Order: sequence, then structure tokens, then C-alpha cells
Amino acid sequence: PSFPQGNSECINGYFGLSTFIHNPRQGFLRHFYSEDVVEQTNWNYWEDMAWLFGRDKYGLVESTWDNEGVQYGLHALKQKKITLAEFVHINKNIGSWKAQHQMRAETIVTPFGRKMPFWISLWGSDNITQVIDNELAPRGSASLNAIEAAYRGGQVFIGKLDLPIIDVRHYLEEKLDMHHMSASFSTRLRLQQANGHYDNQVIWVAKRDFDPTNQAFDMMDSWLLKRKEFPELNATQSRPVQLQDTCFDDKGSIVAQGDNVWHGNWNNLDHSKKVIKRGLCAEHYAIFSNSRIQAEGPWQGSVFKCHKIPFEQAIKQGMYADIDLAEQLASLRTIFSQGVCDYSQGDAGRPSDL
Repeated sequence: PSFPQGNSECINGYFGLSTFIHNPRQGFLRHFYSEDVVEQTNWNYWEDMAWLFGRDKYGLVESTWDNEGVQYGLHALKQKKITLAEFVHINKNIGSWKAQHQMRAETIVTPFGRKMPFWISLWGSDNITQVIDNELAPRGSASLNAIEAAYRGGQVFIGKLDLPIIDVRHYLEEKLDMHHMSASFSTRLRLQQANGHYDNQVIWVAKRDFDPTNQAFDMMDSWLLKRKEFPELNATQSRPVQLQDTCFDDKGSIVAQGDNVWHGNWNNLDHSKKVIKRGLCAEHYAIFSNSRIQAEGPWQGSVFKCHKIPFEQAIKQGMYADIDLAEQLASLRTIFSQGVCDYSQGDAGRPSDL
């Protein structure tokens, strides 16, 4: 394949790590394993979860990955940042990962040894579905049984937690780095949804040149000691008064702290608003979203497999705001012939008793 245009945090954060370090079949850890072990093992997360997710008819572990009905770029379309033709092109071509039994190892040559690989198949291009003969790139469908098992087996954080949390991270949004800010706020929203509040979570963010980890440990120590001294108090009640949401500059000075400093798009549930008033920390350190959020999925990241509604029903419900779909209506009906995601219904695979 040709060199791709653009990049992503997934490529920078996981590509070499997952396929060349964690996978002894093709990585430089191979000599630590016997040949029999290397060849007999499927080296991936799914195989680790075989005991919980179960196996498909090919003997491979069922997957929770799904993107059927996802309307990539929907928010940008409604904000008029992309055209309707671009929206159609994205959703026709985006596809998914191939079914596991169709996947193959990356094409890598190592003329100078395994620590200096040359990648022939770039960005996992051999393992994604493609548009063929002007048809749609097929989307991926998850196993509902595997999703339910993930919830019941404790693989999904659903917010039911009454422990002290200090979420400390460097601000890396402008870098292609997998330690993205949205994770802090998906956690916060899950806590809110489960408990009615997120008072037991504090978020600290600093520039890369300053590391507040030691201060965070000191504050956590105070928090835990108070809980030990007063066991009748819950995590919220025992939280030190001076411990608040905070953002720091590169010298360690506090830019802002207190309630609402992280107010931003993550807790703006009205997708129709183009501009919202952000808190001081969110203004200083912009919180980026991701492709599912741009498809108007929840910031919680809490939907493995969406409930779908017919495309025509989505139009009637005003899902596309004032966008005139007429010139691409036939294409959109074809792309979303099985329906589009209605995120208001939650996760199709989440057990109703959780």
C-alpha cells in the first residue's frame, strides 16, 4: 500500500507495541518462547478472554468490537465542517476490522534483526475491510453474548465505585499519544451515572515539564488516613477540603482550581450547541474528542453495540438538524440499510439488571 495521509494516536500508541513487542509470533520476544508455544497461541487480548467470552465456530474468541450503524462525522456534518458528500464518502469507506478468521500477520522483514523491523503492510492495512467494486466497506458486528459476559465478568467499569480517585495526567492532546484526556471524563460521567455524583474523583492535569505525582500521593495519603480515622465517612465526606480539580502550568503553578474548571463539551449533552462556556482549565487545556464522540456517541464511551433505528425514522426525529439530505439520500439509504445508531437507548449488550 501507499504511505497513508495522516496519523492517529492508536497508530503511535499501539501499533508497534501490540504487533511487534507483545506478539512473539512476529516480534523480537520470539526467542524467549519455544517454537511450539509461538505457533499454537493466538497472541491477542481476545484469546486472554476465552474463558469469559467463549469461542466462535472457527475456534476463535468472540469479539466485543462493533461499529454497525455508526455515523462517522455526524457532528461535523451538522456543524457544517464537512460536506454531505464527504460524510457519505467517509461512511462508505470506513469499514471495520476483518473477521478474526480472515486476519493475517503483518508483513515485516528484518534484514538487520528483529529490533530493526521494516513494515511492508502499513497501519494494519491487511486486516481492514475495503470497498470492492464500488460496494460498501463492510462494518463489524460484535457478539452480544461476549458483551454481556464482559459486563458480568467485571471487564467494564460502570461507575459503581466509592473509593478515592485522583486522576493525574500530563496534557498530551496536541501529541498523537494514547493517554488522552477524554478517558478522565468518560470515567467521571460513568461515576455520575451510577452514583448521582463524581465527588470522589479529582482530576489534575499539568504540562509535560511539571510532574505533580508526588503531590497527588501526599493528598491521597491524607484522604486515606482520614477514612481510616473516621470509617463512618464515605469517600466524598473524607476528601480533604483543599483537594480540588486543578490544572498546572509547566512550572507547577496553579492555573485554576475548584468546581467547574473542567466544564466543557464532555458534560454538554446538547449536541446542537456550537459554542459552550468552558471552565478555566478546559479553556487552558482543550479536551479533544474521538471518532465515536464525533458520531454523536456518548462521552462515557459506554456503548459496545448500539441500538439501531431505521434511517427514515432518524430523519423524522431530526437527527440531521437542518442538513438537506436530498442529493445523497439514495447513497445514505444504502450505507445505513440496517439502520443508524440511536445512542439514547444505551448499549444493546448491557444487561438490564446492571
